[in-house]
Amino acid sequence: MFSYFGPNKPKTMFLKKTILFLVFSFLALHANIAQTTTKQNVIVYYYDGSIFQGKIIAEDSLQIVLIPSTKSDTLHIAKRFIRKMLRGSEELLLYPGGKYHYTAGRFISYASGFNLSEENGSVELELILGKRLSQKVSVGIGIQLSLHAVNDTDNGGNSFTNFNNVDDLSLFNGFVPIFVHGQYYITNKKARLYASANLGYGIASESISDNEHTGGIFFQPAIGFHFASKRFARSYIAIGQTVQHSKGIQFSLDALGNEIRFNYEYLFNRTILKFGAVFK
Repeated sequence: MFSYFGPNKPKTMFLKKTILFLVFSFLALHANIAQTTTKQNVIVYYYDGSIFQGKIIAEDSLQIVLIPSTKSDTLHIAKRFIRKMLRGSEELLLYPGGKYHYTAGRFISYASGFNLSEENGSVELELILGKRLSQKVSVGIGIQLSLHAVNDTDNGGNSFTNFNNVDDLSLFNGFVPIFVHGQYYITNKKARLYASANLGYGIASESISDNEHTGGIFFQPAIGFHFASKRFARSYIAIGQTVQHSKGIQFSLDALGNEIRFNYEYLFNRTILKFGAVFK
């Protein structure tokens, strides 16, 4: 059988294949050089408990070559001895013993809180999605589920309304605050002192509290400690002041034992102790 490719076609196909081969070879070589020569900050944890921090100047499947942050001679570290390696360690605050804080990137935090009053109790659950803008500043958005109880507004001092002739007034209001979050780290120690604030609007939740009330402005400043860890999550403890405005309709008894219905306006002002964890 006779096939005809034309006088220049074999030569043209050979030239195209050669060019493609050279292009792919160049790209592969360039990627390999970039991988082995780019200096990358890293923290290396050995199985025996040793910790090294520095910059990788070369790496292959068996070892890494590290310039320690102490500026001593280069180290050749066999990968079989490495328990864990954290790349991009310029985004970490490292402490003796291997614990660290992240100083960049996104995070999720969860917390639960309560106040210590037996009569006027409060419970809060909180979730925040945030981003670290710098080593000291973080911002985010959050949502809470909060429950606040009042057993005697005559002694609470937080009421806007004078409830004359009303005995044993009680409130049990639920809210879902949605807020913006800001946080500033005051120190860089292993237990980092910080100040934070949440500001938003508490949406009334009658399904939780089973009474008629409205939402209102929500504000919660706090101060606390964020604890370093070797793991993905770091714990924290904080004390804050929750301020939540609300209006509603309530039923109670007057001095003669008759049931009465009245409108009220109330400012929940509670000191809250919070325990939480920050992930990544």
